[in-house]
Amino acid sequence: MSIKIDLLPGYINLQRWFKNWLLIASLALLLTGTTLYLLYHQGQETLRVTRENLESVETNAKQAEATEAAKTAAEAAAAPIETNVQFLVDAGKTGAERAALMDLARRYIYAGAVVSSLDMSDGQNVTINATVRDPEEYLRFVYKLREGSATYNGPLFAANPRTQSVVPSGIPGGPNLLFSDPVSAPGEPARAYQYPLNITATGALRYPVTVPSEGGAAAGAAAGGATPGGAPPGAIPGGSPSGGSPSSQLGGSPPGATTSPSASPTPPSR
Repeated sequence: MSIKIDLLPGYINLQRWFKNWLLIASLALLLTGTTLYLLYHQGQETLRVTRENLESVETNAKQAEATEAAKTAAEAAAAPIETNVQFLVDAGKTGAERAALMDLARRYIYAGAVVSSLDMSDGQNVTINATVRDPEEYLRFVYKLREGSATYNGPLFAANPRTQSVVPSGIPGGPNLLFSDPVSAPGEPARAYQYPLNITATGALRYPVTVPSEGGAAAGAAAGGATPGGAPPGAIPGGSPSGGSPSSQLGGSPPGATTSPSASPTPPSR
């Protein structure tokens, strides 16, 4: 059996031990540095990808906002067209019914009247603008309208139609007659009115129809309304504002009127 005797000094072993631990420490340090570098590189790569994704998301968000704005603008631009199309579709459904009402109204308009407009656009009322020659024809015009009212078992009006305004007009360059209104009170001068007469008459339909209005309910209300500021219902120049029978509205019998072929006077203030 051999005996191993270490005759080297002790610092030699210490140097060997130190070199070994230094090598181990260097390897550990290198491994740690490599690990930290790899982790840092991985973090930087993750950060780069995150930034790219964020930029992509921001770009997509801006594109989505622009698309939504374009969609909103297109819908706003198409809304009036859709409204008009729907109005035409709805109005077309009541066209035949309104045409029948127009024909029915025509039958109760005095044949001697010149009609400038016949409005029943709201489906509830009829407004007629017409011109007649003199108060006698105005009587015939009113009586003919009342033949169509429910009061006289007529099919057109729910009640007797009323004249909203009667305005003297005359015919420029034509034979303009004058009608002298009887003096209503002592000391008041007689008033003269120029013929022919422009009449606005309105009556509620006995059988109204539902008619769509273009642009909303306000447009329908405006279309069916009477002219504001006109004469009281049933009144004509020189007549009583309380309505009553057509003959009483004239303020006197037409045959007793004073006529003259003179030139047109200034219309009376209303």
